[in-house]
Amino acid sequence: MAVTWTLLSALTIVATTLPNGLSLFGVVRPEAPYAVASLWVRSGSAADPVGREGTAHLLEHLLPLQPFDGKTVQMAMERKGTLLLPETGRDFMAFHLLAPLSPLPSVSRPIIPSSPVPRPSPQNLLDAFSLMATMLQDLRVDERVVAREKALMRLELLGLHEEPFWVMKTLLEARVMSGTPFAHPPSGWLSTLETLTLDDARQFFRCHFRAANCALIAVVPDEGTLTALGERATRFPFPNGAASLATAADKSVRHEETLLPFLQRALTRHNEAFWGMGWRLEVAPHEKVAADALVIYLQQTLAPSVLGTMGVVQEWNLVANPVRNGLLLSVVARLRPTTEEPERRWRQALRHLAEKGVPEEEIRKVKWHLRWQYTRALADPLQCVRHLGWAWALHDTPHLLERYEELVNDLAPVHLQELVVRLLQSEPVSVMLQSL
Repeated sequence: MAVTWTLLSALTIVATTLPNGLSLFGVVRPEAPYAVASLWVRSGSAADPVGREGTAHLLEHLLPLQPFDGKTVQMAMERKGTLLLPETGRDFMAFHLLAPLSPLPSVSRPIIPSSPVPRPSPQNLLDAFSLMATMLQDLRVDERVVAREKALMRLELLGLHEEPFWVMKTLLEARVMSGTPFAHPPSGWLSTLETLTLDDARQFFRCHFRAANCALIAVVPDEGTLTALGERATRFPFPNGAASLATAADKSVRHEETLLPFLQRALTRHNEAFWGMGWRLEVAPHEKVAADALVIYLQQTLAPSVLGTMGVVQEWNLVANPVRNGLLLSVVARLRPTTEEPERRWRQALRHLAEKGVPEEEIRKVKWHLRWQYTRALADPLQCVRHLGWAWALHDTPHLLERYEELVNDLAPVHLQELVVRLLQSEPVSVMLQSL
């Protein structure tokens, strides 16, 4: 049965710059089950000040707790029937506002209707989005709120530290990116959390939350809603910019060493080990589709063939975390008995891939997965907004998604081969931690 990918072909992005300098990127989807309006900031944890890793994460916690009408902005948004979902990455912060939409007046709901179906504008989304203006006023929370949120952040971090593969991935990324602002995770370090202050969050806010550094990204049912969101965003009271902060890129600070006890504690069996390798792969905007394809091939084909048939590998994982114009790749495995074989086999497999390339049959499989993956993601309004936001914040090319299907169709083995060659030329980090 033939499969058509109408959703990708039909994606059209409305783009403009508002009078206050804020960028707007919108997708009109009359058939969507809910609407999303997100405020994005092109600064994240990579902009954390030296010794204050976790500042952006703290600010993410504090902004929705701005006082409003005897409660908080977030509670006021919830009373409008909407949901606020904030997130912090290395190169961005985002505050997603979700609102349900009334059902379509038709029984049949095709993926892409042949003609627009009338639907009332989501007034609840517009009313709640107006409250972003209150959230963007200079931080007015008190020290008790800061102490409470830092306690919550500590619990979040401790929860992450209980997952050994997250700890190993974070250790590899920290060592690969040592001496750069990308060396710490978006959540910050446990060892720097206690030093964070309200003033740190205020300084970060005043420095990075400027209209020219922000974007409104939305998926809405009609153009009228998009226009109304833009009018409200034009009135947002962005703070006056402060001086730039020195980012956390101090080579002498080795906070990643605090991860080792958590890994060691997870090794509970004799002659057991955690092993991992990590790379930084530079990716130009026009290479994003090839990078996506390479990650799928590594995850689904190469890693299972290298690690899944060795016998000593109990479990493994391969993760690609995006950073501005690049990826942080890490492959992690739990081994028993301890062996150096995974590193040798992995390097050998990459060299073979660089020399021979990916077979055409595998390229066809990867293309199918790319189409399926993006069709599914872009059908979900929140995921559509996130992909648009990542393209804007990490590659300066949100319109890349309009051409995604065309770029997938043009994908050739040589595109992946070139990335693998660069991966081999980079300086990977390898870690082996054995049970005591």
